[in-house]
Amino acid sequence: MAKKRDIEGNRLYHFELSDKNRTVRWILIGLLLAVGAVALITGLIGALQTPAGWQAVSVTSGKLNCAHAFSFQYDLGAGKESATDERKALTVYYSQLTEKAWELFYNESGETEEKGICYLNNHPNEAVEVGEGLYEALRVFKNMDSRAIFLAPIYSVYNRVIYSDNFVEAEGHDPAQNEDTAQYVAQLVAFAGDPQAVSLELLSGNKVKLTVSESYLQFAKENELLFFVDFGWLKNAAAADYIADNLVDAGYTNGYLTSVDGYVRNLDSRGTNYDLNVFRKGASGGQLTALVDYQGPVAMVMLRSFPMYQEDADRYYCFENGRIVTTMIDPADGMSKAATDSLIAYGKDKGCLELAIKLMPIYVAETLSEDSLNALTKDGIYSLWIAHKEIRYNQPGFAVESKDPDYKAVAVTY
Repeated sequence: MAKKRDIEGNRLYHFELSDKNRTVRWILIGLLLAVGAVALITGLIGALQTPAGWQAVSVTSGKLNCAHAFSFQYDLGAGKESATDERKALTVYYSQLTEKAWELFYNESGETEEKGICYLNNHPNEAVEVGEGLYEALRVFKNMDSRAIFLAPIYSVYNRVIYSDNFVEAEGHDPAQNEDTAQYVAQLVAFAGDPQAVSLELLSGNKVKLTVSESYLQFAKENELLFFVDFGWLKNAAAADYIADNLVDAGYTNGYLTSVDGYVRNLDSRGTNYDLNVFRKGASGGQLTALVDYQGPVAMVMLRSFPMYQEDADRYYCFENGRIVTTMIDPADGMSKAATDSLIAYGKDKGCLELAIKLMPIYVAETLSEDSLNALTKDGIYSLWIAHKEIRYNQPGFAVESKDPDYKAVAVTY
């Protein structure tokens, strides 16, 4: 062993391996390679492991689905399974659910393996078997005596407004600004509101019969109508309920599902606290007005009359004169309406679709009826809305914190 010193005088030890020490040299090389391999494998395993905690769950399937409309957050590893195993299983199942929801509730999907609303539209006056999820969603409309499902052709009119390239084109499609369009919409409203013209019958075995009169069929042919039934602005509500209910049935209860248009299903029953931001219409979009604290497995619907996000381009059209058009239309006259800028309703043991249908005659109106909102509390449905520089709510003890000095939180007594 040779001895050397560095520039500071410290002794250095240098081991010389001559040709006589080939065995030792190969042993050292083997050890170094083994250590490197172990380090590489350990790094790869670590990279493939999912850390426990709250994370977004995405879909991995290449099939068409409705996941683009939702955000699914889950507390991975909080149960018996590891976070890694739970994420793998949950990703597969969530992907399957979003694929089926797309086929069931969205006419855009076309006819698919899972017989959904498009299949039903293509078979009027026939008793056809549809997917169980669609059957149960249609049952909600029937039980609540709502004919909103028949507004399909009117939704198409407003979609033409929203997808217009310029104000002139949009005004031509807007029944509030074009007399010819208004007359056309009035005809559609008459058909949609007439049980003799169009109706749904729920039969046993998930069978449904969409009955359409000869006069309506002829009108549809002349005007190239594609659909008689459509969920319209309620389709994400139906999809949220379908996805959430199936997740709960499969034992996935440590997360929450939200849609881009304000439907929330909180699956978490552990008493975890959640914060909800409440916005009002501001000079350039949404203005944060309040912070709400809630917990428990609830369904929630957040309705607003104004766009806030990039995705809202598919749901709102803003004219130069300040008029904002949405597909939230009044079944009575076919007009786009909003009684207030922001309305939130929530309840336990409810679904988003049921909540939205109950809110429709209150929100899609010229003025807001607070008496009607307060009446819903008898059914366990509570609300929060913004009016007259106040953040008003009707659940006693609800935690609402104002985030705008010009607005104060007020508990409504009734």
